[in-house]
Amino acid sequence: MNSKRNSMLAVMALALMVAAVAPSVASAQRVGGHFTLPCTTYWGSAVLPAGSYSFTMKRNFGGAAVLWIRGQKNATIALIADRDTYLKENVLEVSRGAGSEVVTGMKLADGGIKAKFHPTPVAKELLASASQSKPETFKIVLVADE
Repeated sequence: MNSKRNSMLAVMALALMVAAVAPSVASAQRVGGHFTLPCTTYWGSAVLPAGSYSFTMKRNFGGAAVLWIRGQKNATIALIADRDTYLKENVLEVSRGAGSEVVTGMKLADGGIKAKFHPTPVAKELLASASQSKPETFKIVLVADE
């Protein structure tokens, strides 16, 4: 009788563990694409030279995400990515100052994902030393993979 009860408890514990893990696996989302950087660009702790790049982002349950960037130089960035189903474009948001560019955000309408990137102290200093009173902000189009 005890072994039957222990077996039943073990099966129930296993079922609970599977139920707890299943939502995070089921809601994992992967999106990707490519873009071109016109000049040296600071992106999180990475400094990427001008050139063509591809990216893949995997967003897990709860918003934790990893972004892999491949091109002239490779980078991996851990971030928090929010869901936003109202996005209308796939773009990088970039600030330019003192001849350098700093990625500050990413919007992926195709995946309903948006993320903010906080500049490193070096990147902040470059933006602050810009000759204009406020750094210029512009967008780089991201072409989503099919």
